[in-house]
Amino acid sequence: MKITFIGGGNMADALIGGLLRKDSPAQDIRVVDTSADARRKIEQKYGVTCFDKVKGAVREDDVVVFAVKPQHPSTCARRPRNPGSPTTPTSSSASPPGCASPTSRNG
Repeated sequence: MKITFIGGGNMADALIGGLLRKDSPAQDIRVVDTSADARRKIEQKYGVTCFDKVKGAVREDDVVVFAVKPQHPSTCARRPRNPGSPTTPTSSSASPPGCASPTSRNG
């Protein structure tokens, strides 16, 4: 399973560590974070690929995990342009305020 994390802080760090301990390959995990320090820390700790922007980071068949704090909605992705496409999320444990939930039509 290929996974891209939006946000490279503590939540992503913990999840990535768990995935790697369960034998997920590092090359299947990507992280997007605007902070160069956060990207450097995650890259050095786990050997995953990091990006400073979502564009180019998310692969068509990725599971996308939003690992951003609710008070930082501007760092999350906007509602998908093509609902129902393979890259559209179909479930979420929570959507930060200001971010469209996967089931929202007015996001």
